[in-house]
Amino acid sequence: MEYIVETKDLTKKFPNKLAVDHVSMHIARGDIYGFIGKNGAGKTTTMKLLLGLLRPTSGEMSLFGSTKLNEGQSKIGRASCRERV
Repeated sequence: MEYIVETKDLTKKFPNKLAVDHVSMHIARGDIYGFIGKNGAGKTTTMKLLLGLLRPTSGEMSLFGSTKLNEGQSKIGRASCRERV
């Protein structure tokens, strides 16, 4: 199975707050995935980590099968557009 997003024990700590605590997920190509949770649950922080806007404190992540996130990030927002044309 081809995973578009994979994380393993993804964690982000700020000086006074643990924002993301050991998140592990696998999202396959074609799946629809949503983040649901209260304010402050870490939804936006997780997205910022995946997009390279923040660096994780620990853990691993890959996009489109690559741990070199800049390669995977270049496909975000464009991959689905190319497939529809």
